[in-house]
Amino acid sequence: MKRNYWRVVSWVLLWVVFLIKGVWMLDPDFGQHLKTGEVIVRSGLPMTDPFSYTMSSWRYIDHAWVSDVLIWAGYKTGGMWLLAAAYAAMATGALWLVTDKGRWGLVAAILGAAVFMGRMGVRPQVVDWLMTAVVLRHLNEDWWRKRKWVVPILFGVWANLHGGVAIGLAILGAKTVGLWWEGKLKFSDTAVLGLAMAATLANPYGVGLWRQIGLEVADVSLKKTVAEWRPWYGSVDFGFWMLAAMIGMWGWRYRKKIGWGEWLILGGTFAAGLSSLRHMAIFALTAAWVLGKVLVGFEEDFGRKHEVKQRLDWFYGLMMGVSLLVLAVQGGVELWGARQVSEERFYPIKAVEWLKSKPVKGNLFSDYGWGGYLIWKLPEKKTFVDGRMPSWKRPSGSAFEDYLDIVWREKDFGPVFELYGVEAVLWPKRYSDWFKNSKEKSFPDRLEIAGWEKIYEDRVSVIYNKQYEEVH
Repeated sequence: MKRNYWRVVSWVLLWVVFLIKGVWMLDPDFGQHLKTGEVIVRSGLPMTDPFSYTMSSWRYIDHAWVSDVLIWAGYKTGGMWLLAAAYAAMATGALWLVTDKGRWGLVAAILGAAVFMGRMGVRPQVVDWLMTAVVLRHLNEDWWRKRKWVVPILFGVWANLHGGVAIGLAILGAKTVGLWWEGKLKFSDTAVLGLAMAATLANPYGVGLWRQIGLEVADVSLKKTVAEWRPWYGSVDFGFWMLAAMIGMWGWRYRKKIGWGEWLILGGTFAAGLSSLRHMAIFALTAAWVLGKVLVGFEEDFGRKHEVKQRLDWFYGLMMGVSLLVLAVQGGVELWGARQVSEERFYPIKAVEWLKSKPVKGNLFSDYGWGGYLIWKLPEKKTFVDGRMPSWKRPSGSAFEDYLDIVWREKDFGPVFELYGVEAVLWPKRYSDWFKNSKEKSFPDRLEIAGWEKIYEDRVSVIYNKQYEEVH
């Protein structure tokens, strides 16, 4: 009873840690998801981009449209606390579904939580974690035999929640290939895969959903320009590497307990995690799922002799201690980082209030990371670029590439601003601080050299205008 009590407490504590991260950190895309949900509820699905002035004719495919509606409804009902609690429950539930319910499962869950912490927040990709866990649970032999026909329904739902459904199909495909390789594949298994693929077309965009997913998957420039799409060396993640080490050590020792499908899933998600930081969470789930099978075998090998059991208990305590240390270090770093991305510290709250009271003519140019916030808080001014747009590329050009050219490649902003009627710039002060001891000119420096006037400043942001003129 005492041991079960502490397991319950441990799971509650994981939920609390996820909750704190969700409350403290305002995800850069949160405002965009919230506002999109409101637009859908009030006006229906937008067919072209409703938020930008640079790519307003772009055929907008919102691959998280149901999640956006739920975010809007949740925020309207209970604010950020309710949403953070719900998303923390999804993350905790995902780990609970894939881990063994014995003591070793808790070790895997804690390491998985450490990986989650770097990506946790009120953001639709958390839905992918939960749906991945549900699919993995259905791939267990007993569940697959009894409930395989539920899987296509899951994919039909997932396709409307988030574009990460592609990850689920890859996992299901790997399991099917593994069954074929082992000579266990049945017609019903293939039929489930085919029905799951067909079910993903049951969305408002049909095949268009897959065109949008393909657009992002094929965009190699994301790895150079967007932080969470960077490869493994873009950040240190101790939980990811410890799970990989455990899989390497115990997975090989008890490889007979792991089927070919599981090895394909592990290998594929590990490669995905190396390729992109955002996918490390998916590997954490698949690793925890497989470890549940092999660690039971590891404990069984020790037998029940008292002396051996003592050694095993000591080793378990060591592993638990190391896992908790990893979570404490990784979680502490991520919670500190979350405070830096809170609304009051990171976003231009006062500048937005100023712009509402003293609006300026023309279009507004601002930081990419503030795009989603401005869509939410300053809807009267459309954005130049925001978090939806890195892969939006047309023959005539890309707003995101124009943004990179202006801000980081030091190209002349004049022609682009002239083309789009940009007359005001809202910019973070932190970027100017980076250039203080550099020979390079910051973007604000170049604005001032070109004759733009600083018309507003606070501790977070500055506003520039070519020729300041209030609109009355």
